Amino acid sequence: MGDDASVRVAVRIRPLLCREVAERSQTCVSVTPGEPQIWMGSDKTFTFDYVFDLDSSQEIVYETAVAQLIEESFQGFNVTVLAYGQTGSGKTYTMGTGFEDESPYHLPGIITRAIRSIFDQANAKKEDGVTFEFDCQFLELYNEEIVDLLAKKDAFASLQRDGRSQLKIHENFNGDIEIPGLSREVVSSEFDVLRLLKYGGLSRTTAATALNSSSSRSHAIFTLNMVQHRQVPDVDGKYDSGVSEILRAKIHFVDLAGSERLKRTGSEGIRAREGISINSGLLALGNVISALGDKSRKATHVPYRDSKLTRLLQDSLGGNSKTLMIACVSPSDIDFMETLNTFRYANRARNIKNKVQINYDESSRTEMLLRQEIERLQLELMEYKQGKRSFDGSLSGHDFEDLLTKNALLLTENAHLRSQVALLKEKNQLFDQLAGNSVVREDVPEEQIDDQAFVQSQDVDLLTDIYKDTPEQRMMSVLEDDGDANSVALAEINDKIRMKEELLEELGKSRERILMIKQQYEHRLESLESKIKSLEVERDKILKEGGNEPTSSSEIKRHYEAQIQEMNKSIKHLQNLLAQQKKALADQNKLETQLSRRKEELLELKQV
Repeated sequence: MGDDASVRVAVRIRPLLCREVAERSQTCVSVTPGEPQIWMGSDKTFTFDYVFDLDSSQEIVYETAVAQLIEESFQGFNVTVLAYGQTGSGKTYTMGTGFEDESPYHLPGIITRAIRSIFDQANAKKEDGVTFEFDCQFLELYNEEIVDLLAKKDAFASLQRDGRSQLKIHENFNGDIEIPGLSREVVSSEFDVLRLLKYGGLSRTTAATALNSSSSRSHAIFTLNMVQHRQVPDVDGKYDSGVSEILRAKIHFVDLAGSERLKRTGSEGIRAREGISINSGLLALGNVISALGDKSRKATHVPYRDSKLTRLLQDSLGGNSKTLMIACVSPSDIDFMETLNTFRYANRARNIKNKVQINYDESSRTEMLLRQEIERLQLELMEYKQGKRSFDGSLSGHDFEDLLTKNALLLTENAHLRSQVALLKEKNQLFDQLAGNSVVREDVPEEQIDDQAFVQSQDVDLLTDIYKDTPEQRMMSVLEDDGDANSVALAEINDKIRMKEELLEELGKSRERILMIKQQYEHRLESLESKIKSLEVERDKILKEGGNEPTSSSEIKRHYEAQIQEMNKSIKHLQNLLAQQKKALADQNKLETQLSRRKEELLELKQV
């Protein structure tokens, strides 16, 4: 994402021409001394970034408004210098693209001075190891058709027989405007650029009108493409790392044809058609300026495609470029309306916000950043190993030690929570075992059920008391202490030993209670077995007596049958109690195994 940069606007007022003086024209424009403010008549004022009065020289215009932009181009920014105004207002003279009658070194314009400054700065930077690549492009837009002014053959060879240009405007994947097929001449010195500039300038279409003896009949755009390879310092500030970055910049110099009225210029035939085409392009340019700069309209669509001129200037107006618009005006009262319209357009152009950004070569930029990051990390790693630094940042030594302590506490907390999870799993297993022991069949005597429920409720209450504090609460109690990491670790070990001891103590108590129940079961089992034997003996005796006395009464028979049925129920009941006793003995063996394992863990913790 680029930064917002407003289009800068400069106004240059040319002196009165001899023709205008002869016609006794009056000056309708005045400049406020020491301020970039212009008065039109007595009631209209305009404020711009720069204002150059009648006596301002070419050098003052360049040094004040253009020199800073040329320096910014070496930082990787695109630059556009745009001359706008009515015909005969001095645009071509200001830009320096007219070479019909004089050498380019006679009163050089902005382009000539900028080229000299660019190569002077480039030669100075070469001493710092910076290398440059330059190439030029020069085109004119004649009757809405693109003409290559640097073509080795006739400049109009790029036009087809029907007068339509073979050169088309395209937009690349980065959003930049390109013209495939346009000549691109490699240059290496100021002389090469000025030679091409003169060659293209002489090929440009000009003609005489009633207002200008050498009127430009086309819009001209001269582009200097600059690529610089510069070394990037390493983390020590040295330039011997071999890491370089590539910066690209496009410098556009735009000399627009002037707007004109056919009645005043007296143009006919071809000249009239040229004037209509020029006015159409400038009208589209005015619409783009209004859409971008008129805050009241808040246009969501900018009509760049209404004209090839606005399409070529898409980067310069609202795009990725630092743009200077030089509005050239006539001070004559005859041109009052044209001058007023020029001021209005220039004033709206000041509100245009361009999205400018440094044009890095993406691959070289990525490689450079990665190399720098690797070097920085390698240097930090070496310093850490050598003990030269403990922390790379704004924290003090105490803050860093606090961070280390917090880190150690967090590691200890993590280990403690892991152990708590394991203990909770063991606790759940123990609860499951106690819950299993609490299952009593319906045929168990009520007094036995009461004994088991009492024992298991006591076990659950005691284990709940052991784990009434959650692991997080115990950890927070340890973290609230002001001891160091060793004391925290010792507290953790002591906490584990305490918990293990309490758990072993409760398991031991549970074992004693189960042993008591076991003894009660065994005693009762013995009594039941003896009772079973006595009942079996009595049953056999009754059956034998019943068999030997066939004449016994029915009442005695029913009595014996009832006793036999009751004894069978008692035998079945005692067999069920015996099965439950075997299950209780199996659970007792499991508890003894778990108790021995806890004793071993407790012994290991005490040894630690």
